Amino acid sequence: MAKNSQSPSGKNEKKQGTKKGKKGSADKIKSVIPGGPGFFANLVTTVIVFLLLMGAYSFISSATTKTQTISLTQVANDVKAGKVENIPFQATR
Repeated sequence: MAKNSQSPSGKNEKKQGTKKGKKGSADKIKSVIPGGPGFFANLVTTVIVFLLLMGAYSFISSATTKTQTISLTQVANDVKAGKVENIPFQATR
């Protein structure tokens, strides 16, 4: 309920009464969940930022490392023709 009272400046101001009764669902959540509802907001934000960083890193790293795949027959023909000086390779184990 709102009560009208006069402030020292002479203006009427409304004061809100406090509601007493059952605890709200937010109060129940705060008592059950450690850290309260802010914890989940922080957790979701952290996961989203992490996924964005992973995506950006994946995009950048895949754009910079382009490899050329050629058949073994093509390699043998290039070696016979003298076009190959060395063959770099990387083990995949």
